Amino acid sequence: MTTYHELLGTTEYSTTSDIRKRYKLLSHRLHPDKSGSVILMQLIYHAYNEVLCGNGNKHCELIHINHDKILLTKKYAEKLKQELELQKINNIELEKQILELRKKLDHQSCENK
Repeated sequence: MTTYHELLGTTEYSTTSDIRKRYKLLSHRLHPDKSGSVILMQLIYHAYNEVLCGNGNKHCELIHINHDKILLTKKYAEKLKQELELQKINNIELEKQILELRKKLDHQSCENK
């Protein structure tokens, strides 16, 4: 199980200032407006509050996060995986076309010499 300190990347010896800096860094990277997700932002916020209250070594509890949002996030992640696979296939096809065009260009160059 993961602790709140592990989530934030802090330790029990981290100062309040260090904890706040780490929270700001993570919230900046994981904010929904910056291609992050609402669930991750909620988790980071919850971990930040727990660490500030002195509960950083407790194991994370995800009870407060809405189950529907988790399902939506999983569906979105699956959709992104499918899109990534399609992009990989498209990239392979484009690479094949580039190789064919290079071969034709090389052949034409040889003929022109």
